Amino acid sequence: MTILKSLINSLKIEKKHILGIIISGSFLSKNFNKNISDIDILFILDKLTFKNEKDIIDKCKIFEKKSNTKIGSSFLSIEEYKNPSCEHTYYKANLIRYNFLHKMSKIIYGDIDEIYVDLPENKEYIIRELNYFKARIRNTIRNTNKLDCLKECIKCLQHVILIACFLASSDKEKVSTPSQEICTRLFPDSNLDFSIYNKITIWKKNIDKVKFYNKKIELVFNFTEDFLIYIFSKYLNV
Repeated sequence: MTILKSLINSLKIEKKHILGIIISGSFLSKNFNKNISDIDILFILDKLTFKNEKDIIDKCKIFEKKSNTKIGSSFLSIEEYKNPSCEHTYYKANLIRYNFLHKMSKIIYGDIDEIYVDLPENKEYIIRELNYFKARIRNTIRNTNKLDCLKECIKCLQHVILIACFLASSDKEKVSTPSQEICTRLFPDSNLDFSIYNKITIWKKNIDKVKFYNKKIELVFNFTEDFLIYIFSKYLNV
């Protein structure tokens, strides 16, 4: 956790506005790979203003260059964080709070409590989040850096699959870490080859050895599009 102490120290000027810092995701597990993974961090601020957020982002960018580690920043005001409802908060911040339930989020700074939330199951919320990742992966292929493009496509597909698993299962805990087996069981009539999930997991762990970026980008992109069509049709009547 030395890297996190360095980050906290680099934010000392902005700490007067930071009431809490929460890390989440792969950094807390053995699956973290600094070549592809971000350190997902949720900053809890006394007040969300342009200056407060930009100052922290600028500090994170400096830290990224020095440490060669990417930071995935999210922000909530203390009022938003304390609100147990997540209907009006965006997906990533909700997921970080949800991950407290599975010991996949941890407060590393500040005198705040863990606020547990469940991810909403209403149609409007799910459509909004799936459409966000649909737009994100479509914009990603404009990236001329093929390695970065592949990383982003993989990330989008993983989030789409996770949201779909939450939608299809009444037991979120059992599907909070998707796999080929879980997807095959939950979506048996999709006629999709979910071995792609195991493939992208391997690619992430060995991203520096991956070759033929264009073919892999095409594979991930097309699968994501086909899977979204299936999900929208089967569960959301879209």
